[in-house]
Amino acid sequence: MIWLDRPPWSKWVAVAAFSLFALWMEVKPEPVVDHPFATTDIEAGEQLGTHNTELRPLPKGLLEAPEAGAHALAAIPAGAPVLAAHTGDESSVMPRGWLIVSMDVPQGALTGDRVKIALLDDGDLIDGVISSTGDSDGLTSSLGGVAVPSDLAPRVALAAIAGRVSVLVATD
Repeated sequence: MIWLDRPPWSKWVAVAAFSLFALWMEVKPEPVVDHPFATTDIEAGEQLGTHNTELRPLPKGLLEAPEAGAHALAAIPAGAPVLAAHTGDESSVMPRGWLIVSMDVPQGALTGDRVKIALLDDGDLIDGVISSTGDSDGLTSSLGGVAVPSDLAPRVALAAIAGRVSVLVATD
C-alpha cells in the first residue's frame, strides 16, 4: 500500500538545501569597494586627493579607480565619479586654450599621450595631446580627439577632413 511507504525525507532535505542555496545566491550582498567621487569642481591639472574627492562604496569591478596622487586630465564636475581614463600624471594634462580636433588616432594611443601631428600637404609637425580615443577593432585606427593649439586648429581640422594628417605617437 502506498500510504504505508516511508516518506522520501532525503529528497525533501536535498530540495530544501538546494532552494536555500539558490535563495542565498540571489540575495547575498555584492562585494563593494570604495571609489573616489569629486566633492568640488576639479580643474584640469589639479591633483586629486582628500581635499577634492570622497570615497563612496560601489560594486566591485563597476569602475576602474585612478592611481593615488594622479592629476585630472580634464575638468571633473562635483559629484561625478573620478575615472582612471580622466586622470594621469602632471605632464599629460592638456594645456588651457587648446582645441580638440576629431581625427583617426592610432591603436595603442592613450588619453593624455603627447603626440606630433604631421600635416601631409606641407610636412609641418604640430604638438598635440590625445584627448579621447574611440573604439577600435584592433586592426585599424579609430576616430578620436586630439587637442592642438587654438591658432593651428583650423589647419589641422582642414587636413583631418581631407585625410591628409597623421598622428605620430612616441613609444617611450
